[in-house]
Amino acid sequence: MQPVAAWLALARVSEWWPHFANLESAPSPALAEFSVSEQERLRGITAPRRRAQFIVGRLLLRRLLRQLLTPTRTFSVSASDQGPPRLEDQDHDAPELHLALSHSGDWVCAAVAPLALGLDLEATEDRSRARDWPALATMAASPTERRALAALHSPAEQGAGFLRLWTLKEAWFKQQARALDLAVLPRLHTAPANDAAAFNAWVWQTEHCTLALSWSSTLSSTPLPVHWVQSYPVGSGHGPAPTDASGPLGTTAPLHTLAHAKPRPWHVGLPPSA
Repeated sequence: MQPVAAWLALARVSEWWPHFANLESAPSPALAEFSVSEQERLRGITAPRRRAQFIVGRLLLRRLLRQLLTPTRTFSVSASDQGPPRLEDQDHDAPELHLALSHSGDWVCAAVAPLALGLDLEATEDRSRARDWPALATMAASPTERRALAALHSPAEQGAGFLRLWTLKEAWFKQQARALDLAVLPRLHTAPANDAAAFNAWVWQTEHCTLALSWSSTLSSTPLPVHWVQSYPVGSGHGPAPTDASGPLGTTAPLHTLAHAKPRPWHVGLPPSA
């Protein structure tokens, strides 16, 4: 049995893009592994970037599941317009595996764990226009959070701070299986935690993107360990062969800088009276 931990994979869509022409040609064993609901969902996506994000996310999930399931196990992943992907036909003698996906700009992240997860990714590298962070904070932040953001010295620091609290709150809603609620957003509080404090979220942040992972602290009495898995493009010459979405993962190329960034522990949740 795998220990309680989260397994994550991160990819840049642009690094996979040159391989999509082969992936979407017929026949394509990689896409042929997609479930009926995944193929139906893909047919309904016409925007090229969104198609790319969908394909990469689903392939990343399969890489992670190959790490966690027995090599001979076959599996199917559902896709719906509402809610996270689900692993169908789970082994009733093992803990249920929960799946999560998030995408933003050129980035896609996937996660698998034996407990419900919330995952939110926000890309920053292609957002060159100035943003009114105090105005955004008025909508999404608590009074305490707004004061903390206002105390930061530069717009860049305020932007990074806002993205931390935004991704944490989005991840919390997803972990709770709740739709984003603008009335709840400012009541939902985020706070950094030291290593000795109870916390229920990790945040990674680089100049490229911000990623938050939230879990239920009632289901895991200790901080949730995270394992990053290599995410080579299918057909890149690393890891699996061009038409194979399974197989062993390569280990020679470095992970993206976000995976190397040290995660910061945070707590996110509603106050007891909420």
